[in-house]
Amino acid sequence: MGRGRGRGGTRARQHEEAAAREALERNWAERLEATPDLSALVVAKNAQREPYHRWLNYRQGFSPELVRRFLQAADRVDGPVLDPFSGSGTVATECARRGVNGIGVDVVGSLAFMAAARGNVSDTHRRDAAQLLAAAATVDGEGHARRGGDAPDADAILKMMREDLAMEPPSGLARLVCGDARRLPIADASVGGTLTSPPYLSRYDYARVNDPAEKLWSGRGRRKGRARQLSASAATASGNAPSVHPAMEEAARRLEDGGRPREAAAVRGYGNDMQNVMAELARVMRPGAPLWFVVAGADLKRIYVPADLVCAELAAAAGFDIEAIRVARRLKEPGRRLGDLHNIAAREIVIVARLG
Repeated sequence: MGRGRGRGGTRARQHEEAAAREALERNWAERLEATPDLSALVVAKNAQREPYHRWLNYRQGFSPELVRRFLQAADRVDGPVLDPFSGSGTVATECARRGVNGIGVDVVGSLAFMAAARGNVSDTHRRDAAQLLAAAATVDGEGHARRGGDAPDADAILKMMREDLAMEPPSGLARLVCGDARRLPIADASVGGTLTSPPYLSRYDYARVNDPAEKLWSGRGRRKGRARQLSASAATASGNAPSVHPAMEEAARRLEDGGRPREAAAVRGYGNDMQNVMAELARVMRPGAPLWFVVAGADLKRIYVPADLVCAELAAAAGFDIEAIRVARRLKEPGRRLGDLHNIAAREIVIVARLG
């Protein structure tokens, strides 16, 4: 009898500890659309086969085909297309190839400089960018040094640049700038659409990935880079203010209970950063402009964090009408129990919305 009460007490405690996350999952369950054909588009696997995109094999990006689908679905974009987490510049570059103006913003200055080499810049800029691209190719997608010496050198990259530019000059303008997505250097109501993917919560230390090129470009190393990054991992967590979203706060407390204060700080910071990002997107986009937001949830030290659905709720709170939530893939199999829900696992999704 005592053992039964113990089991009941454990179950009650587990329900209480998952209540906010379970409620979030239930609120959005009917809106989730399995869209497996997107699984190959939310990664940059095939980008290295395409002109312009082959210059930089940036694992954290997505496929140029996703940009083409966005432009096709949007039908007519009234103004430039923005990517506030532009990385290797996939959105701005592909838009320019299709005759649409694009704006890429990234907090990493070397990435913005390299991506700008795809547009109308001097040959000196392009040569310098080739040097940076060669440095970037010395590490893999998680910041580890590549083995085997198969990374392209600067001369080979510069040759690719010239070939692509001569064969297929862009017909649109691509503007790449260094800036923070939480404080965008863009005028109010000036953007006709946004396609973006922020750093995923605790997937990578992005400062480590970008370190070789950033050192060469600015002279600053990884530590300085981390200070400017989104709160997406224990390495880049800053502060520990309470989260703006109850599901994120709940997950953070569970991590603290497990002796993981840095991961807890990252979770809180990520939710708060995403609130600022959504507010900035609502400020710079025009009414009715489309938004595609590629993001994923996380499983941190066996604690489930529904960061993807939190982003959807923050977008709705910022004034976006959520049209669909397309599930590209599940990131873990099998899933786990969350309260009374079974087989719950982190997902990679595309939030499809319009500014109201």
